[in-house]
Amino acid sequence: MVLGRSARTKASRHMAETSKSGPPLLGLHWLFKQIMAAICPTHMGCVHELFPWFGVAGLDKSPLKGLRTNGRCTEVMIRTRAKYHLGQIVRHKKHPFRGVIFDVDPEFANTEEWYEAIPEDSRPEKDQPYYHLLAENEQSYYVAYVSEQNLVADYSGEPVDHPDIPDLFGPFTDGAYPLHFQLN
Repeated sequence: MVLGRSARTKASRHMAETSKSGPPLLGLHWLFKQIMAAICPTHMGCVHELFPWFGVAGLDKSPLKGLRTNGRCTEVMIRTRAKYHLGQIVRHKKHPFRGVIFDVDPEFANTEEWYEAIPEDSRPEKDQPYYHLLAENEQSYYVAYVSEQNLVADYSGEPVDHPDIPDLFGPFTDGAYPLHFQLN
């Protein structure tokens, strides 16, 4: 984002004034609020997890949410860390298939019908990463959606032969597939 000349001047002046009298991040705080207000005025009530002084609401103590709102902002920053990465080969713990990760959801993002179809005694928790796999078993190739708790890394050194792999990844190298496309 590019700030106009008057906003840059105000930001420079404010940062110079606050760096003399207070912590150096205070000037950045003001600049951050100006940028956020220009992007989306409704974000001004949010609290950033790393810089809680940027907003006016309190931090949400939930392990999955980094922002809490004051009623005006509806976006939430997810704080979940995925155990596996794009291009990595993984195996299912219970079922005989393996695949290459091509997408990760920080928490369950499929339909309720899909979730309810899983037997209740083996249904995974929703608040964990879920992985989209280009999967294969002995009979076929398909796309799988699997919770993190049901995956283990595959260290066999064997490539996955799914026919869609060349559309997303480069050649199999050192036990994984490098991304073949640019991320946003």
